Amino acid sequence: MTDYKTLQPKEFYELLDRLTKTSRDGSAGERLDRLIRCPSRSQDLAQEWIERELCKNAAKGQTLGPGLVVRVSKRLSVESILHEQFGVSVNLVRAGCTYEKAKADYASKHGGVVPSHMKPIIWDEAIMERMRRTLETHDTVRWLPLHDGTTSNPKSDRKSSVGGLKEWEALVGGEVTLDMTELPEDREWTPRAKGETGPFQVDKEWLAEHHISAAELAALGRTTLADLGVDASAVDALLDGPDGLSERAGKFNLILRNPRLARMLDEREDADLSAERVLSGLGMPVAFALTGFQAEEMMADMPDVNPVQAWRLSAEYAGAPELGDVLGYHEYLRYVAQVSERLTAPCPQTRRRHRPTSVRA
Repeated sequence: MTDYKTLQPKEFYELLDRLTKTSRDGSAGERLDRLIRCPSRSQDLAQEWIERELCKNAAKGQTLGPGLVVRVSKRLSVESILHEQFGVSVNLVRAGCTYEKAKADYASKHGGVVPSHMKPIIWDEAIMERMRRTLETHDTVRWLPLHDGTTSNPKSDRKSSVGGLKEWEALVGGEVTLDMTELPEDREWTPRAKGETGPFQVDKEWLAEHHISAAELAALGRTTLADLGVDASAVDALLDGPDGLSERAGKFNLILRNPRLARMLDEREDADLSAERVLSGLGMPVAFALTGFQAEEMMADMPDVNPVQAWRLSAEYAGAPELGDVLGYHEYLRYVAQVSERLTAPCPQTRRRHRPTSVRA
């Protein structure tokens, strides 16, 4: 739905009322009321959330038309509202909704009955399956609690402060309408703990959960981040760390040893170009780049290995044994310095193709 005109105030509030009525199946207010169970409060909270989101969209120059209002209402974040208004953990809401869906599947196959002794089993199996699927597509995840409140992270046995099945059942107080299990997430929402006054510390788990990169967040600028209550220094720290690098950015980082530069180069260059071709465009011959990937990886895995020896073995592996001497290694280091200098220069000419300066190119 394309918006060609701005809604008048009367039109806007009539539409907002329809989209948040708890008596209307699937509306923003009805989805929220499945947990809150207070129709008037649910509708008020849904309207407040939608109005805040529309203000953000208006600030970006979008027309306040019916299409925008409908789209925003459809992505209402039940998780953020429960967290901000009632202090309910996002992890508990997410885990509970995952459990409710699995419980409904079990009930449909067993005559609508779910024995009490099966509930903890259903919870744990559903959570572990969700974690398995998430790990297939994300390097980092927000580990959800098992039924007894312990974390689902197999490398930890710590007790989660958010609780588990017992706390969830106390929250919902009975049966839950099962269509609520797929909750839309708002990428711009910043989860803040009750009573928290300082800026929000973004971490890699939050980025993974909201499907946004540190670079995308940094692109908003420090002023905008401050307006959103986000600690810009925490974003800087993520940019300066190696977590979440793409495969190609990881190769750049092997050579540049600078995650921020690696991310910048990866996001700037054509995605169809291989890492060695990008570096070639910055003046490093392909043979040196391929050997460098191998040598740097070997040195990272074997800190005690002699760099020249690692270079020699890598040159043979890369099919360029003629580069595998001390002079070849020193020439490689010169190329690395050259690439770094071009990427950090005030006015870098990084798009220009440079002729290799080595006779070995």
